[in-house]
Amino acid sequence: MRSLLFIYILLFFFQSCSTTITNFFTEEDNAKERNEKLMKDDFEVNEKVFKKFQEEEPEKVTSEGKVKAKKTTKKQTARKKIKKKETHKRNVDRPKPIKLKKKETQNKFKYPEDYPEKLKDYDLESAHFWNRFEPVLVHDEEVVLNITYLGVSTGKITIKTKSDTRLGGEDVYHVHARIKTADFYSYLYEVDDYCDSYIKKENFVPLKFSLIQRESSQDIDDLQLFDLGELKTYSFYKRVTEDKKKKEKKIRPIPRYFQDPLSVIYFIRGLPMNESSTYIIPIVNQGKVETLSAHYEKTELINLNLFLSFTGLITFNQELENVVKEIPLNKIMIETDSPYLTPKPHRGKRNEPYMVKYVAKKIAEIKNISYDEVANTTTKNAVKFFGL
Repeated sequence: MRSLLFIYILLFFFQSCSTTITNFFTEEDNAKERNEKLMKDDFEVNEKVFKKFQEEEPEKVTSEGKVKAKKTTKKQTARKKIKKKETHKRNVDRPKPIKLKKKETQNKFKYPEDYPEKLKDYDLESAHFWNRFEPVLVHDEEVVLNITYLGVSTGKITIKTKSDTRLGGEDVYHVHARIKTADFYSYLYEVDDYCDSYIKKENFVPLKFSLIQRESSQDIDDLQLFDLGELKTYSFYKRVTEDKKKKEKKIRPIPRYFQDPLSVIYFIRGLPMNESSTYIIPIVNQGKVETLSAHYEKTELINLNLFLSFTGLITFNQELENVVKEIPLNKIMIETDSPYLTPKPHRGKRNEPYMVKYVAKKIAEIKNISYDEVANTTTKNAVKFFGL
């Protein structure tokens, strides 16, 4: 009886502690410094490889542009300003679909000598669906998942798209994840893990992956540098426990098309899913090539007392058409998500409120009903939802 009472008191204490935790990730996090320390200090990457995978400072690029602009004529300066404005428009819109060059979709690529036949087979299979992939990344989008144990909030997982950057002269997406336990739970077991993936924009293949695990029982540093030109990965791994220390360096062959353990989340998100969809995705992890099988299972009808609001994404993402079909019109609202997710036929431009009509037209097309019915019903839904 005393033991049971102690457990109840302990749970009450944990619950009380957890309610005071509002933000797990308030401290500054500099991924660039963290990754450079991994390459230089922890794994002593040679200078040539280091420069190839070094992140460039966006501010440095901007400042150089300004210096050059001051030395140009007025006409040249005006052209630079226009170019800068056009770049801003691209940044607020959804990334363009990946389109492989014809020579890349054919089996004419010259592989290195003694390249594994199994990896060639992976490439041949992957090339078929890489063309159908469309990136779905919104800058500063963040998903926070709560970790619970016995009904108590013990930590959080956050996955976030950070600002685009450059890596060794290549334009890349930067996605970040972190897992952290609550302060009170650290007395039992502490976890504070960082994970970063830098993905080449041209073909959505990762260039660098890093994982730093700081836990009560172990410290792990995992760094993978993907040389897409030579089709090899520099894989570095270090694990330290109280009584053991393990450190490895491997150079292994990799496929041309692959993902890392973090980027694959965003890759699957951008693949079209229907009843016939099945994808075998190569994943490079610690120098090893593994595969993840993703396939369509079913479309579930959400039977909850809520509304779903759709944006311009449905005008160019076929995967969402099945969702729109299944949701009753009296549970649908429409929105722009301006300035992002510009609908067809205005992709590449800044999204504006008036463009919401294209979302309504697409819903009408999918459900085979009139545009007026969609407009009237979604308006009524919005009035009801907001209590207007």
